[in-house]
Amino acid sequence: MRFKFFIVVLSLSALVSACGGGSSNSGGGIVNSDGFYVGTQTITITALGVSDSATAEFEMTVVGSTVEILDPDVTISGTLSNGSFTAASVPVSFVEDGVACSLSLVYSGTIGNNTTSGTIGGTIVCTDGDSDISGAVSGDFNGVLGTNAARGSQLNIQEILLQSMRSRL
Repeated sequence: MRFKFFIVVLSLSALVSACGGGSSNSGGGIVNSDGFYVGTQTITITALGVSDSATAEFEMTVVGSTVEILDPDVTISGTLSNGSFTAASVPVSFVEDGVACSLSLVYSGTIGNNTTSGTIGGTIVCTDGDSDISGAVSGDFNGVLGTNAARGSQLNIQEILLQSMRSRL
């Protein structure tokens, strides 16, 4: 299960699980955020004073306190605490058609009432051997607790950012 992006230039039933009554938790209900969240995200890359944006599908899983943004090539995971999370990618390097890039991403957001939303930030640096270009990645996302059956096929984050950076080299 990995989340992928679809480039243009760059969801959904709800479930609440509560504990209460005779449980050992005397503080009322606890909302369970576990599940698969589907929605949309907008990604913008800015490099050399030019910005490109794309809107794509957003997919995320939550199991306990572990959050994972789903992508085929970039591992983006973090921890959920008190309804907030930060999920960061491990730095990823990739080469395609003579262009080498390094990418880091951070998703910061909240989960509540069966929805999630937040912001995206990061950096990308690419070189073709002659020129080096640094870019800033920004954006936002939102999703609702749903089912993984709705997932489509899109390009991944690497491909979106590579296409944008390649046009500047």
